[in-house]
Amino acid sequence: MEKSGTDLFLRSKPSRALMQISDILERGNKYSSRIAKEVDTTYAHIVKIIKEFERLGLITSEKEGRKKIIKLTEKGKKLSDHFKGVHELLM
Repeated sequence: MEKSGTDLFLRSKPSRALMQISDILERGNKYSSRIAKEVDTTYAHIVKIIKEFERLGLITSEKEGRKKIIKLTEKGKKLSDHFKGVHELLM
């Protein structure tokens, strides 16, 4: 059975990862390894999350040499903004 977007975002690290990707891209860094450090997870786990984000149309990625360049889609940006709003309400 294929996972839905809801299943993915009911877990903490994926929602934090999306918010971090948004923040990191605003600062100009766009690499998976940096995202993994900021979310406090392994590189392998963030790669798995990024693949799911791509499948859901939240990000795009392309290879640049040995590194993968991450870009947030409009859908991903909107969802990240919503998560940030929920996070602020809960703090």
